[in-house]
Amino acid sequence: MKIRAFTLIECICALLVTSLVVILLSLFLSTARHSPLMNADQPLDWYLCLAELESPDHQFEITRVNQIEARLTSRLNHRQYLLRGRERVYLTMADGKGGYLPLFDDLQVGSFHCRQIGHNQMELEIRRKNGHQERGIVRLSNDD
Repeated sequence: MKIRAFTLIECICALLVTSLVVILLSLFLSTARHSPLMNADQPLDWYLCLAELESPDHQFEITRVNQIEARLTSRLNHRQYLLRGRERVYLTMADGKGGYLPLFDDLQVGSFHCRQIGHNQMELEIRRKNGHQERGIVRLSNDD
């Protein structure tokens, strides 16, 4: 009667192949975790912030802009809003009533700057906590 079993060489080969697969998988995961391609969607939140400000749902007009905030008026409800930034960019009602709408997060404190560049256009500039700088021009609602 012949008994089939693994030989010692077969067991060692199986262990070597398994350990090689584990090592390659761990290298791949550590490379993917630190790869800049994994952060390719990072500017997406910045573009969504700009799109929210330009949205026809608000129809904002510029009332006043200084370096650290912008006062906007909604053409729909004729209310005043403030666009500010500290650790995040947010939109709040100018009279202090109500809450706020966070538009963008992950800012270096004090890195939010805005300036008016046209009748109804303003430039926003921020620096992220990781040091990357974002700059965008917001064109608010057109005059009818």
